[in-house]
Amino acid sequence: MTNWLLAYKDKRIALAQAGLALAAIVFGVESNVVMSALMGLIFIVIPYLAPAQPYYDVSIDGQMKAVIQAAAKGDLEKRIVHITTSNKAQYEFAWSLNELLDQLEAFMRDVHTTTHEASHGNMYR
Repeated sequence: MTNWLLAYKDKRIALAQAGLALAAIVFGVESNVVMSALMGLIFIVIPYLAPAQPYYDVSIDGQMKAVIQAAAKGDLEKRIVHITTSNKAQYEFAWSLNELLDQLEAFMRDVHTTTHEASHGNMYR
């Protein structure tokens, strides 16, 4: 489905076109021009009435894939950075993945420290 909000990135241009279409209707131009103006007006007004779609950042998907692949190979230090998406599910998943890796990395470091100290006879941990 096409997001009609993307059709006019600058609202001033869309409003100017709507004004011209309205002027054509008010000043009584030929019927085919009026119909064209009405259709133009409809396609200009609809984007303002339609709800905005959340911005889905494809680059974050690539980062998530790279981070998961690195973790699968044992590299727990990679993270997803610059999370700027407005897509709530994507935003929450990216932060949850970072938090999961933080917890897993902290656990693995603690296990390493514990086994290292135990191997040297230090049983205080």
